Amino acid sequence: MKTWPAIAATALLLFTHLASAEEQVPASERPALIKQIEAKREAIEAVREKMQRATLSTSNLRAQIKQKWSKIEFYAEDGAVRRIKTYPHESISHRTEEFYFEGGHLIFAYIEDEGMTDEKPGVISGGKAYYYDNGRFVAERNQTGEPEQAIRHSDEERLEQEAMEYLSLYAETQKDH
Repeated sequence: MKTWPAIAATALLLFTHLASAEEQVPASERPALIKQIEAKREAIEAVREKMQRATLSTSNLRAQIKQKWSKIEFYAEDGAVRRIKTYPHESISHRTEEFYFEGGHLIFAYIEDEGMTDEKPGVISGGKAYYYDNGRFVAERNQTGEPEQAIRHSDEERLEQEAMEYLSLYAETQKDH
């Protein structure tokens, strides 16, 4: 059961997100921001193996998470989460999601349909990439080769909400240590 401070924090995050969702990144700024975000993601990947790694089983989490994911891996540096990767139940899917952070803010999210069998971890190819800057959604790059059936803005919002929830879960696990 959530406490009132947790509920208030969640409401504030949602309100902040909805307010920032209205702010659009000008098209002229997107290419440079994407390059910056990609460089930050690559820098995180370059030191990932040196980071503190924690794995959280989803068996005791809320139903929607434990039905979708079997475990969540957190990679932290100096106590701050820099990367999160979610893993599905192998009998259901091979799709993974990755989240990258800077200063506690989501900067990049990546959905990979075959992430469980990825031969080059950390290499972006064949998935959907979502770029964020200071709480603003910057762009989506669909590298799946599948045509988009509809224009959906819900993916970037859902991914950002999931990332924030996973950060909260990590913080809860660290209270026990």
